[in-house]
Amino acid sequence: MICPHRGSLGIRQRPILTPRNPTLPLARKQRSQVSSQTLSRRDVFCKASSTGEETSVSVFLAPAPRNSRLLCAGVDIQAPVEAVWDCLTDYENLAEFIPGLVVNECLEMRDTGARLKQVGQQDLYLGVKFCATAVLDIAEHIEGMPRELCYNIGYSHNGEFKEGDWFPCPEKVLKSDPRDIVFSLVDGDFQAFKGVWRMEKMAVGVTRLAYGLHVRPQKWLPVGLIQGRIKREVQSNLAAVKKHAEKTAS
Repeated sequence: MICPHRGSLGIRQRPILTPRNPTLPLARKQRSQVSSQTLSRRDVFCKASSTGEETSVSVFLAPAPRNSRLLCAGVDIQAPVEAVWDCLTDYENLAEFIPGLVVNECLEMRDTGARLKQVGQQDLYLGVKFCATAVLDIAEHIEGMPRELCYNIGYSHNGEFKEGDWFPCPEKVLKSDPRDIVFSLVDGDFQAFKGVWRMEKMAVGVTRLAYGLHVRPQKWLPVGLIQGRIKREVQSNLAAVKKHAEKTAS
């Protein structure tokens, strides 16, 4: 949802869009053609690097059908896998170190996961803020999620894109099984919102944290209007997890 922040009384409304562009049908056709193309490593493979105190988290977007996007990101963390895992499974305290989470409520704790209610907020323009609420089911796969549930972003799928029970998984860097935390939408302001946090041991005390996401906003909100904000939020979140994990592991 779009929450006006300035010059309103807190009344939620849709953003003001420009008049209909006569070339819009053609643009939609072109986007549809792009979204059916093969996802190549060049388009969506994610890299990350650290230089001194400055951390760079690269995020790559790929088109997907029906007003949606696939996204992947990654960063190397100077902390063991166990420390990163403990940070991301501290469900009741995620808002303490992940920016943009204005609400993080643990609705239910489970043996291998949880159900969370989260509200994220991002500035858009002219004081308008984008607020999104999501109730998410979280599932932990300490030995990696089943292969049949993985849609590997960064591998060729012969132009196919199938929606269903799969999760958008970042490429594995190593041959060993990673640790995965998957999340899927139960209810909220998106039509689709599901993904994976993936942790791999790169060396002693070094973890590769990767993130994969499939997101589709409501029909009235073109994903192109918010994809830049989503990309920047993911970059900020991975950098925050890196900082928190390295601090707790030191």
